[in-house]
Amino acid sequence: MKLPCPSPRPLAIALCLALATPCLLPAAAHAQDAAAAVRWQIPAGPLDQALTAFGQQSGLSIAADARLTRGRHSGGVQASLNTEAALAQLLAGTGLSFQRDASGVVLQAAPATDAGVRQIGTLRVAGQASEGASPWGLADADAVYRDSGSRVHLDHQQLERFRGQSIGDVLAGAVGVHTADVRNGGALDVNIRGLQGQNRVPVIIDGGQQAIDVYRGYAGVQQRSYLDPDLISAISIEKGPSLAANAASAIGGVVYMETLKAEDILDDGQDWGLRVRGGVADNSIDRTRTFKQIARGSDNRNSLRDPRDWNGSVAFAQRSEDWQLVAAYARRRQGNYFAGSNGAHRYDDQHLSSGGTGMSSQAVSDMYHPGDEVLNTHTDNESALLKFTWTPNPDQRLELSHRYFNSSFGEIMPSAIGRVGESNEWVTYVDKANTMFQFEPGKMRLNATSLRHRYRPEAHPWLDLSSTLWFTTATSRMFNSNIANTPLFKDVPNDQMPDTLGETYGPGLQSDVKTRRWGLDSSNTTRFSNDLGDWTLRYGASFQHEDTAPNSPVLPVDYNNNRYLRSGTRREASVVASLQWQPWDWLSLTAGGRFIDYRTRDRNRVAFVSESRDLRYTFARLSKGGQLLPGWYKEWYPDAQGNYTYDSLRATPYGDRTLGQSYDFDGFIPDPRGANGFYTKQIPTAWGYKPAIRRSGHGFAPYAEARFNLDEDMFFYVKYAQGWKMPSLFESTLGNSTSAPVADLKPEKNRSWDIGFSLLKQDLWRDGDRLAFKVAWFKNDIDNAITRRFDSSNWAFYVDNVDNYTVSGYELQSGYDAGIAYLDLSASYYQRARTCDAATAKRLREDPYAKWSKLDTTPDCVDGGFGTSFVNAQNPPKYSIHSTLGFRLFDKRLDTGIRRTYNSGPTHELDKPWNTTGSTGLQNIYLPTAIYDFYARWQFTPKAEVELVVSNLRNTYYMDTLAMSLMPGPGRTTRLNFTARF
Repeated sequence: MKLPCPSPRPLAIALCLALATPCLLPAAAHAQDAAAAVRWQIPAGPLDQALTAFGQQSGLSIAADARLTRGRHSGGVQASLNTEAALAQLLAGTGLSFQRDASGVVLQAAPATDAGVRQIGTLRVAGQASEGASPWGLADADAVYRDSGSRVHLDHQQLERFRGQSIGDVLAGAVGVHTADVRNGGALDVNIRGLQGQNRVPVIIDGGQQAIDVYRGYAGVQQRSYLDPDLISAISIEKGPSLAANAASAIGGVVYMETLKAEDILDDGQDWGLRVRGGVADNSIDRTRTFKQIARGSDNRNSLRDPRDWNGSVAFAQRSEDWQLVAAYARRRQGNYFAGSNGAHRYDDQHLSSGGTGMSSQAVSDMYHPGDEVLNTHTDNESALLKFTWTPNPDQRLELSHRYFNSSFGEIMPSAIGRVGESNEWVTYVDKANTMFQFEPGKMRLNATSLRHRYRPEAHPWLDLSSTLWFTTATSRMFNSNIANTPLFKDVPNDQMPDTLGETYGPGLQSDVKTRRWGLDSSNTTRFSNDLGDWTLRYGASFQHEDTAPNSPVLPVDYNNNRYLRSGTRREASVVASLQWQPWDWLSLTAGGRFIDYRTRDRNRVAFVSESRDLRYTFARLSKGGQLLPGWYKEWYPDAQGNYTYDSLRATPYGDRTLGQSYDFDGFIPDPRGANGFYTKQIPTAWGYKPAIRRSGHGFAPYAEARFNLDEDMFFYVKYAQGWKMPSLFESTLGNSTSAPVADLKPEKNRSWDIGFSLLKQDLWRDGDRLAFKVAWFKNDIDNAITRRFDSSNWAFYVDNVDNYTVSGYELQSGYDAGIAYLDLSASYYQRARTCDAATAKRLREDPYAKWSKLDTTPDCVDGGFGTSFVNAQNPPKYSIHSTLGFRLFDKRLDTGIRRTYNSGPTHELDKPWNTTGSTGLQNIYLPTAIYDFYARWQFTPKAEVELVVSNLRNTYYMDTLAMSLMPGPGRTTRLNFTARF
């Protein structure tokens, strides 16, 4: 019978480890021989706990300085290995090594160098063994191949290397993951396996969420997340519905991000330090501040010797036995970039579906010629991070972090992208030929705070508790609204309404929004064993509250004219639980589910005239000193006695003022039609308001998974998961593309399948090598999908349910790392992306002009979506193939390679009449494109390195996948970055 082992004390982990053997004397008597392979089941987690579990299973006495192990984390061991190999894997990525002696094992800091080898400091090598799991559950590189389901992991070095021109470039090459309209708006809108937006794919940073819904006019809508990749340490992407407590409504997947941590700044054994990073890039130019301008040619692009495109950051970290502090500040400034030139002719004939703005049938190459400056692509970001972590004992960890982000970025409504044609003998343009619009920059200011706690007492396997409380506020000003129902913040006369395609576009498109979101979640894992096998029970709960409102007061005149920005609240709560049973080593079965409930309340209400009176009026032309004023005839109201006088003309209402206040005139000419120039109209005297929209709902989504371990290195899995996406705040409130008040929106229900095979082997062909391979088939089958619908009877656009939306396909992830060379290869293939809705199809077939417009044969199920649907702009590439080949040379001081990112055209070209009816939400056709990126990183001292990255090596002219705006991607761009640690 085994004796109980005492729990480790905060300052005496070495003593506990030393006592592991006497606690397990019978086990020690049968200690495994170092050469014998043993099955290890040590989960990822704090290194102290992992070492204690290792000592208990191996019978070895392990001696270590508590200061050396505190705060470090292990990726665990779940394989059949001999004792020394298992301990080596347990310590991988921790910066520690071990030595055997007569009494057992002694831990020490990993040596920086072998005898006779030049010391080069800590090397952060991408693509090799696992970096170790995050204490907050962020999956590591090996978890992609070790866990069931589909994931993507991007480490800190990958994020720095492929930072790119736009925020979304950091995800380029992630299989099954794309970013929508990446060049317009300076934000992140993630598409996973054909699903995006409206809480389907939340972005969670340090446990907190931030997203803002942005109307894109004819092109659709985006749900944007604003962040600075310069402060991100790692990204883990989970695909499909998740049982994570904080993933309610995430039927497409979740993007988890962790900000910088001390290990990103400090070398092993370093208590405090500073990291300074800076860089410059070419292929850009400072934006000009005129509204109408001609895009400049490639002769104007800057060079590295003229660093108008630059970035810089400074990060400080300090750690002691029981706490860590990280403080960082980053600044990045980029001008408008220049498009590539090679292959632009491929787009010349792409007129039919490329006119996705709904306003133009021009192709992207008509808008921006090869090598042209691409207007509205500049950014100016400032960000800061402050993070404090306290580890009072090996069982607990508490982290408080605050993130600040302030951005000014280029943005333009997709429908405003156009080029004035050349003048001819019949037409003389006021503007110069070929002029285009550059809008005033959008603004975003964000503050995000999160408090996370984890409690995992080693003596209590039934307790592994993680909790998060988070709060974010964001204020924004963008020019992406709709003049038809956007507040003008004053009563504007009809003849002075803003021109959304002219210099007065600002008031007509301005959208000032503030959002506040807060939430909390908590989850626990309980592990136990009995005669039936090993059991793992996971359960948790979450709550989230969201409040969106205008950032400027809206006047009654706007409300009475049904001009409003979205304003409302939404709350969502869920509970989740699952039970995993492993009766044998080769089989594990999991069953569980999530219950979710939501409530939304709209502050806006539809206004209607409740009382009115008849008013008889005429017109008059104003004059000053006998000279007629510019403009046309103005309305002329009578006085109280019904007489039309000069004074009544001056008192006639004009917007929120009177004619006398608005114009300087001393005379007038009455309507020359005399008695025929009088009219009667209804003047509202009182307004009523329909009840505000309130929505609620709930549902339960089951989950089931079976995993078959073929051996310790490979397995086969089948996962079926349902997910409920409750209507978002955008979908549930009045505004642009409004949800009709009478519509009873139903929640989306995703029936998701994920079936795959995974393999992860080490020391396969040579010592230290690593082979990884994973292939999966997936299907997202969504009932009651929420999207935009078009009603031709009144030319109305509103948010509603369609019967079904289905996306399915295959994915491959693989990699081989031999130390001196490495290769990563991933691919995806989409079988279909299809919408079914019998009611829409019937309405189109019965349209009076159906035969003339070729809609009389509209099927109930169509590729992509019906006309005006949001999903038309979310159609992923039919197939993608991404690969990276790299080499580590000169004692791994040089890391160099090349990446190829290939995307085909869309899964379906949506150019059928039923795809384009309504002339909005049209698909921008992107053509098959291969982009090559070269990189080389040289660590020339233990504390300093320089990196050269050349993006789009062949200077290809291309459109990004899922582009909503006719804007080509950046041409060849060279970046030079320098990093120093002190």
